[in-house]
Amino acid sequence: MKLAKVRLKTANSKRRLFFRSRRKGSGRTHGIYVNAPFQGRLLHRFVNNGVFVTQGQPLLEFSTLKRVRIVAHLPESYVTMASKVVSASVQATGNTSLQLAKPNVIGASLDPVSRTLPVSFFFENKQGFRLQQFVQVHLHTRQRHVLAVPAAAVVDDSGTPTVFVQVGGEAFLKKAVKTGVRDNGKVEILSGLRAGERIVTRGAYEMLLTFALKQGGGMDHGHDH
Repeated sequence: MKLAKVRLKTANSKRRLFFRSRRKGSGRTHGIYVNAPFQGRLLHRFVNNGVFVTQGQPLLEFSTLKRVRIVAHLPESYVTMASKVVSASVQATGNTSLQLAKPNVIGASLDPVSRTLPVSFFFENKQGFRLQQFVQVHLHTRQRHVLAVPAAAVVDDSGTPTVFVQVGGEAFLKKAVKTGVRDNGKVEILSGLRAGERIVTRGAYEMLLTFALKQGGGMDHGHDH
């Protein structure tokens, strides 16, 4: 009995919708008058005039540029920093720039192809951004003081990040370090190096090969030129 009442109520609602649409359309057609949910631009029409459609079938695609979304694709190596983002700066062609607050949505999973995490920002589009436009997004976290060295100074020694520290004259010490965030050509050093120590920033890989050749790949730490 309850199911029959629900079906009757649904049928009456469809009937009222049909006659209301006929009145809006002045009775010139036998179709349903459909209103766009918002004022915007027509992007795509999926059906032509006079064709039959079924429930749930897309008819038209609309969009508005008054409020838009920008999605930054964060590389997998920076995923742990996503929750620490406090602001972002957006740069587009034509010197169009924009400052945004913290992200509205941070993705729950990585894209399986690009291995990036989507970070989304919603804002009023006063700058005139277009749909599908590519922009450059810089994500900002809370500033903190860290020990960082040029990326070229850190070399891979059998899977271990390594730097060469000058201990006097042309004597160098090979030291294993633990690295953190990489950004803008710099590498954060979490341990293994002290502030103020002089390191090799050019030719570090060549020096690693020299250590391996002269010492047979051993772990002796002293080396003179």
